[in-house]
Amino acid sequence: MFKLRTSIFMLLAILLFGVAAQAQEEFTITIRCIANVDGGEGWRCDNFAVAEEEVEELLGVELNLNLIQDSAPWADYKNEFLLAAQSGEAPDIILSGHEDVGAWAPAGFIVPMEALIGDVCDLTVGAVTCDE
Repeated sequence: MFKLRTSIFMLLAILLFGVAAQAQEEFTITIRCIANVDGGEGWRCDNFAVAEEEVEELLGVELNLNLIQDSAPWADYKNEFLLAAQSGEAPDIILSGHEDVGAWAPAGFIVPMEALIGDVCDLTVGAVTCDE
């Protein structure tokens, strides 16, 4: 659980660093997660809320998270994302698996963090190491 929380913290911090660098003090991020909340999977999206305060403190910004917990079947969930992404209405962050990287990256649905903020090694907060 600590690794997952650290990963979510880092994802939010890295994503927001570019925005904070633009002197924006408050902003909203929409995060869509598929989760069987009744079956105990609420943590899939709730972890972002747990990391919110730490990210705000690190970057000195106010973050408003729009967390969307979705219980649709995976095929419908992914199809809705593809349609939203193609129309420019996709959430800022979506929970999905590694199997989507091969198709989503060339389509432009996955943005390299370096394209947003430059060198991510400055934001690792001890979670990972970077070979320079």
